[in-house]
Amino acid sequence: MTYNKKFSLSGGTRLAATRFALYAMMALSSLSLLPKASHAADASWMKDLKYGINIHSQYRTFVAHIGGSATSAGWNQIVDNYNVEKFADQLKAIGAGWVWFHVMDGNSGYFAAPNAIYDQYTGYAAGERCSNRDLVMDIANALQARGIKLFLYVVGRAPQGDLKACVALGDNCSHIIEMPYNFEVKWEDVLREWSLRYGTKVSGWWVDGMYAVSCLKDYTKPHNWHTFAGALRAGNPNAVLSFNCGYYNCQVDTMCGEMDYSSGEGQKGYNLIVNSQNYPRLRPTAAGRQWQFVFPLSGEWGGCGQSLYSAKNLITYIDTLYNQKGCCTIDLGFNADGSFCQAGIDTMTIVRNAIWGKAPTAVMSPAGPAGAHGNSVRGIYCSLAQNASWARRLSGASGVFDVRGRSLSREAFTKAKGIFYVIDDLGSPRY
Repeated sequence: MTYNKKFSLSGGTRLAATRFALYAMMALSSLSLLPKASHAADASWMKDLKYGINIHSQYRTFVAHIGGSATSAGWNQIVDNYNVEKFADQLKAIGAGWVWFHVMDGNSGYFAAPNAIYDQYTGYAAGERCSNRDLVMDIANALQARGIKLFLYVVGRAPQGDLKACVALGDNCSHIIEMPYNFEVKWEDVLREWSLRYGTKVSGWWVDGMYAVSCLKDYTKPHNWHTFAGALRAGNPNAVLSFNCGYYNCQVDTMCGEMDYSSGEGQKGYNLIVNSQNYPRLRPTAAGRQWQFVFPLSGEWGGCGQSLYSAKNLITYIDTLYNQKGCCTIDLGFNADGSFCQAGIDTMTIVRNAIWGKAPTAVMSPAGPAGAHGNSVRGIYCSLAQNASWARRLSGASGVFDVRGRSLSREAFTKAKGIFYVIDDLGSPRY
């Protein structure tokens, strides 16, 4: 092959130039991933939403509490039967500001969403370990329509119970043994695929299993904490991150500058009111990081047993956290279709009514679900009189139906014709 002599380089010079260009690109890439401040995203909005819900939607939890076969067909059947609309409606009804959905667990190797990179690295066929249905996308869309934020639970290591995946990914099948650097590089690719697909529909991530991750602290290598966090934020630069290394260990977290809120994993059946460790003032997190605590309502993660805490205790705890600029995530048990168990719903309904005020019955117009704003809104249904003026200003509607807490007849409600806003007792739009 001939080259224009003016631009030709010797073999050694070309190699040196190529290496220089590669290193320069890597340096610029690393700089772009460095957080602008000590934390790359602001998670302070979590305290204003007060509490969220965790659903331990892992294969092993389904099998342990509901039943199921340890096969690809069995897992796909579980995922296909998940009732997303019911799940999202329940979250709205109990006042959840966010939900943590487990796209995977650290043991079984069955995932609730497709991932072509994972299949490529492990050699599994599509649908063999990663579900055929993109359950995460379906949930993301349903939650977005209801104004509820979605967090994804993932594990920072390969599934311990899947030897084939561990070997293929270069991990060692134990989360307490140091993470191999070569595995980290591949795992970033797996996480990045999900992040890019869901984009801003995912508001945050909770990364479990981060017990032995010294390789992430080596910033002399191209891949480190910044690139790991960068993979998670690839689709949403404002996504908030937390990395968990066990019960309480990360509440006063100094793991890395990429943590935006404390992982705060609590033991099962812990006394929230008596013990002092679970409050921001007595066990603060790092400066500038949102304080958060997660615990199961029943005696088991994902279990459907009776609540170990009275609604009164939960209400007091949530209010105390809010006054101390903290928040919490409550794990609820669930049924085979993904809906929450009645015991958890009963407790959290009392909590919701006390924290946010009793929710009115949402009545929709014959025109169907709302979505339009401004002058296209023809009428407003308010559950309380004091919401009427606020609602009128919000929508610019010509007519406001204020029922002052009384039921409005269907005839009167439909006279305005068109799309309606439904305003709850908090002055928040409901569709």
